[in-house]
Amino acid sequence: MKDRILVLNPDNNSYAPMLRDFGEVTLDYTAFVLNPKDFKLVQFTGGEDVSPELYGDTSPKNYCTVSKKRDELDKKIFNVAMKSNIPMAGICRGMQFLNVMCGGKLIHHMDGHVSNQHIVNTSCKTFDSFMTNSLHHQMCIPPADGHILAWSLEKQSSKYIGNKDEEINWHGPEVEAILIPWYKVFGVQWHPEFMVSSAKAYIYYKTLLNNFLKMNMKEFKTKYVSADSINIKEING
Repeated sequence: MKDRILVLNPDNNSYAPMLRDFGEVTLDYTAFVLNPKDFKLVQFTGGEDVSPELYGDTSPKNYCTVSKKRDELDKKIFNVAMKSNIPMAGICRGMQFLNVMCGGKLIHHMDGHVSNQHIVNTSCKTFDSFMTNSLHHQMCIPPADGHILAWSLEKQSSKYIGNKDEEINWHGPEVEAILIPWYKVFGVQWHPEFMVSSAKAYIYYKTLLNNFLKMNMKEFKTKYVSADSINIKEING
């Protein structure tokens, strides 16, 4: 019976207390590569920016601070998980990486989100809105088949930097959580592992993860993607 969870950050086990209710947590990615069917989830975590090369962009002004080593490891694990049909979840960089691997892009830089708590809305009526922490300077542009599960109630950024590190006009919301059904992927931009267990944003993530693992995708979408949720295809043109 597969009951293990891989936390994909070999230098940081701060995620384990939040995840241990779901199974045996390990940082041993080699064990995952050798026996992926022993695992029920891969949790991608925070860290450096995702290389813009992975989504067809360039960053000549070095707005993106990347780690090729981290990108290579995450790609290796992503490919094994895909081949073995293992669900994947992301936090902060982890969400951004999964978004890119599923065909999305990233805003290279935005202001107003580093060390700034703010309110997010969700497309799930059970949770509606809550306060989150915010420790990022980039943002997901989900692929056309993705769903925005949560977004900033009020825009925090005054400018958005895109491909070639040039300022762009962004008419969509500031994305805080996504679902990409065909890849069995979801993620959140904030860091629930840094929060107290009574925080609504922490409870939202654990509830989301619990249902993600237990429900089929149709049931999950019915619960977490509302009929009036933001249309990615319209944002992407």
